[in-house]
Amino acid sequence: MVNAGGPVKTVDVGAESIFGREQYSAAAYLKDELRLDCDLPDGVGSANDPTTAKFRAVSEALERWAFRQCKLEEPVTYGFDYDPTTNGMGAYPGLFSKDARQSAEREAIERHVLILWWEGYLECHLLGDPFPGVRAIRIENPFSEHEVVLLWQFLNERFYTYGFGLAANVNEACWRAGVEMHRLSGVIGEHYQKYDNLDLDYINQAKHLFEKRTLFFSRPEGFVNLLKRVESHPEHVYCSKPVTLIDRKVSGPWDQYVTVWRVVFEQPSREFINDRADYFFW
Repeated sequence: MVNAGGPVKTVDVGAESIFGREQYSAAAYLKDELRLDCDLPDGVGSANDPTTAKFRAVSEALERWAFRQCKLEEPVTYGFDYDPTTNGMGAYPGLFSKDARQSAEREAIERHVLILWWEGYLECHLLGDPFPGVRAIRIENPFSEHEVVLLWQFLNERFYTYGFGLAANVNEACWRAGVEMHRLSGVIGEHYQKYDNLDLDYINQAKHLFEKRTLFFSRPEGFVNLLKRVESHPEHVYCSKPVTLIDRKVSGPWDQYVTVWRVVFEQPSREFINDRADYFFW
């Protein structure tokens, strides 16, 4: 924490219900000079107990610190020239790199699978509803033994929200995706509280690409685009392992608190970072 010379200014922890399960959620904020110009927390985390939720939020906040600094100072070294997002980043306290690398690799696989599916390389299969009012698909994952799922929900009869997750089994993947969807619902819901209708002009004025995309797919027109992909079959063949462009520790002043790692895979195209609202990836 800042009062002990650390980079984290505050951590807020509270209890909430996520799909009927009582959870603790934490939001961590870095000290002012390390933050971006926004009101969102630098890191968030959820768990069955407040200590773990706090640990996850702080780890994510420190990961964001590493991302922001390295994207500006060493973009080529850590692959931010190719993928200028936090894709494939993982953080874990301690001197050993194993846990941070595993976390980074799992996220890189999850994002790679989602991109390949959206671009017509992988199959998907409908699942039974994991939560009331929530639909789900399982996306083919030829790269690891993990299950990858995508969830969506029409919330408050106003907008669609989504979540995706990777885990050792379908139930755990659905839970992780559900937590992510719960968070995204809150972010999207703030826009719909201010405006009755989010037209394309409003969406295209969003400051961040991923925000633009989540807002686009929150609308019925965006959801129709998603359904077309769900109902279609692969148009291309993808049978090789992903080409690894980056697989290394991300070094910096955060090393004394946490180990940060990044894994970057070569994607089938550059569409995932184009300034398009109608590309389903964030």
